[in-house]
Amino acid sequence: MNADDPEELIESYLDDTLSVAGREALRAWLRSDPAHLKRFADEVLFARQTRAAVLASAGRSAATGWDKAVPRRHWLPWRSLAAAAAGLAVGLFCASPRAVATLSRLIELADGGFEQGEGPIPAGFPRRISVWSGDEAEVVASPDAAEGRRVLQFLRAGPDLSAPGGQAISCDVFQWIDLRPLRRQLAEGGDAVLQVSARFRDAREAPQGSVTFTCQVFLFRGAPEVLAGRWPGNLGEAVASGSMSGDFPGGSPRRWEELTARCLIPSQADFAVVQVAARANLRPASLEGLFVDDVRLSLKTQPVLPVRVARY
Repeated sequence: MNADDPEELIESYLDDTLSVAGREALRAWLRSDPAHLKRFADEVLFARQTRAAVLASAGRSAATGWDKAVPRRHWLPWRSLAAAAAGLAVGLFCASPRAVATLSRLIELADGGFEQGEGPIPAGFPRRISVWSGDEAEVVASPDAAEGRRVLQFLRAGPDLSAPGGQAISCDVFQWIDLRPLRRQLAEGGDAVLQVSARFRDAREAPQGSVTFTCQVFLFRGAPEVLAGRWPGNLGEAVASGSMSGDFPGGSPRRWEELTARCLIPSQADFAVVQVAARANLRPASLEGLFVDDVRLSLKTQPVLPVRVARY
């Protein structure tokens, strides 16, 4: 276990494999920044929601007459971890189940750190795999990059691709990823969650009208090339999606903030569309000083909870 990797610490906590040293490292990380507490709470709440969904699915199976008995595994009771940040003790929402082993792997996302070049990205919705494109944005060198030496700067909001004469609301940047090579792994059973994380920075020096950063993922069937001409009018065809947004006013502290979106992967998903965006909430819209960096895509799988259906 890498004690310097917060994601690995959180996963070990959820898997109930966290060592004494790991527990101390996790507590130190939680104390260091209130945003870390929020991230941790989001992770454990999502684990609780996944568990509830699995139990609900098992209950539906029982209601339809499925009564095959399988060994019951015991769940640890929901536990609390006292985490102090600025003198506050925060009670956490749930505990880790001993029975569930979560496996995580990174999925190839082309140039998630924007280190492979500089200048404007291609315009419009991407028409091929592994390329960033979208509204007006450019890769620039930055001494304040979240990782590496370059970041993507949002420049100007553009209209929806399917309505070029429409109102420009947000600056949207996309990349699509082929999920079909993962079919074999997904067919092994259990729950599979696709997670996309991105780090955003509002570098405006003074408080101004708020901006909203968004990190999203959409899953589709079929050929991705078909999407280009109709986006976003075909969002209703998505078989799954996940989104997370955050509002920022400008001014201090101008630090990087991470947003993470998740969705369960249905078996019929062929590809994913990753979207990062910036939107000014006042008009006329200004996107000066807004950046994104360190976009990561990962697949998390865990076996379905075994249950015993008892009849009384």
